[in-house]
Amino acid sequence: MKVSIKILAVLCVAVFIAGLAINAGYQTNVYMKQGGAEQVIASGGQITVESSGEIEIESGGTIDVESGGALKIAGTQITPSAAEFNYLDGSVAGTAVASKALVLDSAKRATGIVAYTDSSFADGDTLTVADYGKVFALYATTKKTVVLPVTTGGGSIKFIVDDADSLVIDANASQKLVDGTTEYEKETTVAGTVELISVDGTYWYMVGATGTWTGY
Repeated sequence: MKVSIKILAVLCVAVFIAGLAINAGYQTNVYMKQGGAEQVIASGGQITVESSGEIEIESGGTIDVESGGALKIAGTQITPSAAEFNYLDGSVAGTAVASKALVLDSAKRATGIVAYTDSSFADGDTLTVADYGKVFALYATTKKTVVLPVTTGGGSIKFIVDDADSLVIDANASQKLVDGTTEYEKETTVAGTVELISVDGTYWYMVGATGTWTGY
């Protein structure tokens, strides 16, 4: 009887040692640091979350992917930086938000977009055909006069005038501005927006005007 117990004990020890040998990879690649405050996954190791399993990050907890590390979904690395991800935080579907990503609404529309390209022209400057397609925005409190280029057609220029500014648009000496059905040499506003389109090379047509524009 004593001999059988000894044999059984030896077999148990052998099985235990064999188990350690079989799981030696897990012992070396995935382990808890002394003190129990840090779990380490060494090179070649991994943590597998099986079906219906989950890793839960509670309030106040973080996952920190350090420089050189990677976050993957279905094997594909997510490449945006943290700063690029943060452009989404605070974005509103269908509304342009400053310094945030633009998300269209369900009808593929967005409001509040200001296509600002230049506001640096000086008082009395004459624009050229190189300014076609630009949007000029005035945000200073200085009154400015701008002269439109002599056009042969096919051009458009837009102006945005802040409520503290005033702008005088001069059609140039050889052409006219058309506001509705009335021709003017100049148009002025204290606040508003307008797009000027030249179709025939004779007139600059005012379209989509907001605010109060006065012709003379």
